[in-house]
Amino acid sequence: MIDPPRVTTPGYQTQSPDTDEWAERLLFERWRRMSTREKAALVSELSASLHRLTLAGLAARFPDADERELEDRALALRYGDELAAWVRARRAEREECPPTPST
Repeated sequence: MIDPPRVTTPGYQTQSPDTDEWAERLLFERWRRMSTREKAALVSELSASLHRLTLAGLAARFPDADERELEDRALALRYGDELAAWVRARRAEREECPPTPST
């Protein structure tokens, strides 16, 4: 195993106490080299992965829940109960009065 260089700059404090300075500087440098499109794709990918993990965890906790209930629970976890209730109410309104097709 190769030991990474130990960089210490007086007064420098990493974003997280469990990260070495050299690792943080390497990460920041890689972020600087990425294009905006690459950064957006990575963030989007991480967000989708987090959502899938959330749904999997909820499915394990609520094995009888259908897909809609799991999505509603994920919505409440992410945005809070108040906003989730608002979204559910708007959805119910749309389902009660579907838009009429244009002619």
